[in-house]
Amino acid sequence: MGRGGAVGDGRAGAFRRPLLAVRSLSLALSFWTASDPGRRSLAFSGHSLGGALAVLLCALCRLRSAVPPASLAPVHSFGSPPVLAPAADAPRLLQLPQSAFRSFVLDTDPVPALWGGDGGGGLAAAAVRALGSGFGHAGERYFLAWEGVSSASCQLLAEGAGLPPLQAPPAGAASPSTLLSLWRGALDHNRRSYTDALALLLRLAEEHEQRLR
Repeated sequence: MGRGGAVGDGRAGAFRRPLLAVRSLSLALSFWTASDPGRRSLAFSGHSLGGALAVLLCALCRLRSAVPPASLAPVHSFGSPPVLAPAADAPRLLQLPQSAFRSFVLDTDPVPALWGGDGGGGLAAAAVRALGSGFGHAGERYFLAWEGVSSASCQLLAEGAGLPPLQAPPAGAASPSTLLSLWRGALDHNRRSYTDALALLLRLAEEHEQRLR
């Protein structure tokens, strides 16, 4: 990424064409914000690959198009694979605060750990060999955890609150436990699952505020 880093640079075929489109879009958006400075801002968000592209778009708006930080709202990605390296230094290299990137991971969703060394083994190891090491989630990371098997309650853990390590899909033979974990991970990766979890958290927060009144 710029000097001393990389932005999902196209070594993975899945990103090659989208990245070209994102570069063109970042240039067009820079003209749009520059046409009315101080009054126009950009907010990027997405789920899965869309979240990864949202992160790339924000990074390219800074690297290639020189969009000022004040014109960029925090990026919110949900269940997205990491695409910046070195992740820990990405906000500083982009001259953005840590809060510029907010990554949400739902319980057993395996996609955020597909590469970058967060999970280790299985698909993660294969992706690291293809992409190179060092890719990770920049900025702030949040973990959405179901409480109990009924999914009737959910908690939100932020960075520094003892977040569990990201887990890649299990490797090896497909045992019943492996199939169950893959099935649960697929459910947690579903966009609707993220919507349900965040809606539940919002309702619980509103109920808590009402009790305090």
